[in-house]
Amino acid sequence: MSDTVAPRLAALDGLRGWAALLVVVFHMSWELFGTVFPSFHVPLLAGLLNGDLTVSIFFALSGYVLTRHRWGRNDNPNIISTLLRRYMRLELPILASVAVVLVLMLLGLNFAAPIGPLIHRVEWLETFTAVRPDIDTAIRFATVDVYKFVRLNEYNPFLWTMTIELWGSVMVLAASQWPFVQRLAIIGLFAGAYYLGKFNPVGACLPAGALLAMLESW
Repeated sequence: MSDTVAPRLAALDGLRGWAALLVVVFHMSWELFGTVFPSFHVPLLAGLLNGDLTVSIFFALSGYVLTRHRWGRNDNPNIISTLLRRYMRLELPILASVAVVLVLMLLGLNFAAPIGPLIHRVEWLETFTAVRPDIDTAIRFATVDVYKFVRLNEYNPFLWTMTIELWGSVMVLAASQWPFVQRLAIIGLFAGAYYLGKFNPVGACLPAGALLAMLESW
């Protein structure tokens, strides 16, 4: 296997962007207003606005991209520095989103509670008001608690994907770090897919994407 860095595939980045956009559209249409407007629940939109499917695609592509550039190389950067860079890359959008939510809550501009009964989504929207706004807890959530499988002080429920992104990244980056562990990495990635799948089935798609990149390199 060559130590040459694999070129970045713009098509995969574009596909991940479309998957992320479809998740936003899903939450703003099917999930938010689907009860009030049943017309959202039609077969065509069921295929286009399938939240679990698009998140699964995004995770699989993340695992593939993270692994594809590293598999079979003898000159991968230090694993600690790689993981720190990955953490910081995830942190920037997390901190920004939590800061926006915190400011809105402190200004009394969180209208999730009164809107819930109007669109018959109280059970979902009440998760947006289940925390008392506080700068210290917001910082802790954005830097530590957001990556836990069971979280308190939920400032942004949509960030549940960050748990999979971080721990899935740790798994696939470690598995692809050294060429001499490649065969053992197969077992580890399969085990990781099973473990993540127990918490959230779509999470298993991230190590599955890494396995595809590994098989492609072989």
